[in-house]
Amino acid sequence: MKRPTMTTMTRTLVLLAGLAAAGATPLAQAGTLPGLTGWTTAGDVLVGSDSAALITTAAIDSGETPISGRSALLFDALEPALQLNPGALPGDSYEGSGLVVQADLAAPVRVSFQWTLSTDSYDAGYLDRGFVAVDGQLFATLGEVAASPVGGSFSLLLGAGSHTLALGLFDVNATDLVSRLSISQLSVSAVPEPGTYALMLGGLAAVAAVARRRAQR
Repeated sequence: MKRPTMTTMTRTLVLLAGLAAAGATPLAQAGTLPGLTGWTTAGDVLVGSDSAALITTAAIDSGETPISGRSALLFDALEPALQLNPGALPGDSYEGSGLVVQADLAAPVRVSFQWTLSTDSYDAGYLDRGFVAVDGQLFATLGEVAASPVGGSFSLLLGAGSHTLALGLFDVNATDLVSRLSISQLSVSAVPEPGTYALMLGGLAAVAAVARRRAQR
């Protein structure tokens, strides 16, 4: 009696299913990094959706009108509000606003977004800055205000474990100019671990072996 064999179609489907299982890591399994509506706001922040928010340096005490009705915070109040270590903000920062989230990640994730920075009245001596902070420390400067809006894209990788991530904006050298940091298209995607890549390569090697055996018949 002949030993049962897999058809070419069945073999291909099994291999493809293995590759899909190896490469797919649902976000729910990768950790709990919510959209922006699940972040904590500090100062003047208006969250429009899970992927978009507007951060400003407006403060009522300076005669300005915050978009959220809540004033920007002085630097010594902004640091703890964004879970920053004392002294994390530079010495030329006066007040600002931002969002922060704490996440316990079971696997690495990549966080990406678009940003635009603008100011109501440009002055070269007051270059307000947007920033990203990770685990209590400034991680990157997004940009400084200019005579016209500036912007770009940003992406960072967070490894597995517990992290805090903050996005913010602060006034430089004064509190009497209003700047705005717009965050849009924020996305969080799972990043396969090295072992997953090994499984995928193993699957590809199996496909190649099957193809060689068929060619030799």
